[in-house]
Amino acid sequence: MQQLIEFASNNILLVSVLVVILLLLASTWILPRNAKPLSPMDAVRTASHEDALVLDLRSENEYQDGHILNSVNIPLGFLESRVSEIQEYKSSPVILVCRSGNRSLQAANMLKKQAFENLYNMTGGILAWKNANLPLESSS
Repeated sequence: MQQLIEFASNNILLVSVLVVILLLLASTWILPRNAKPLSPMDAVRTASHEDALVLDLRSENEYQDGHILNSVNIPLGFLESRVSEIQEYKSSPVILVCRSGNRSLQAANMLKKQAFENLYNMTGGILAWKNANLPLESSS
């Protein structure tokens, strides 16, 4: 035990980094998530079998370059002012999609506050969709 205390006192920075990493890992297990992670293949199944809304949060230009068939485009910056357009899906599954998965996490926080109940974050976003060789529809 004395050696452990001596090691910790000689390596305060190293021990501090370890503690922070452990706290971050613990928070991912303990804190509730606003959106359940969903792979692209699971997103296909959920959209098909549960009649889910696929909400694309990318910019209009990104969306036009290629998007998931029948998805609805509301860029993240406009979501709060346009949430009324998707109110009917408050109790339905909503699959949130962006380029890589970051904007969709922000949208999940916003929609959870608006009482949306069944939110999914497509992990990896459209990039993961493309890597899975799934089809995209283009508006251009």
